[in-house]
Amino acid sequence: DVLKVARTLLLEERKTVDARLAVLARALKEASRIKAIVGQGQEMQQDQEAIAERKAKFLEASVAKEEEQAVVVTAVQEKDEKLKTKIRNAEVALEKYQAKARAKRETIGEKWNEAALLLDQVSS
Repeated sequence: DVLKVARTLLLEERKTVDARLAVLARALKEASRIKAIVGQGQEMQQDQEAIAERKAKFLEASVAKEEEQAVVVTAVQEKDEKLKTKIRNAEVALEKYQAKARAKRETIGEKWNEAALLLDQVSS
């Protein structure tokens, strides 16, 4: 009888252990599934971080290119202003030269007229 009781107790203990093992196996399976999901989430996060990093580098390059173009545009504008100033100075100098030339022509004309009058007076 003692053996029967012990055997019954052992069978019940074995069933309990088997049930616990089954629960642990399900828990382990669930933990593995959760670990896989977490791993996929981490992969997705790393992919998103890599994409964000590539976007940031692209934006940095775009900004640098825009800054370079702004520098070039500024340089061109400065050269344009210098050329406009030179043109204005040349126009002013030309006007002064033309005014002097007109004055000299008038002076020469007056001198010719005086010389012609002197010649008329000398001839008469």
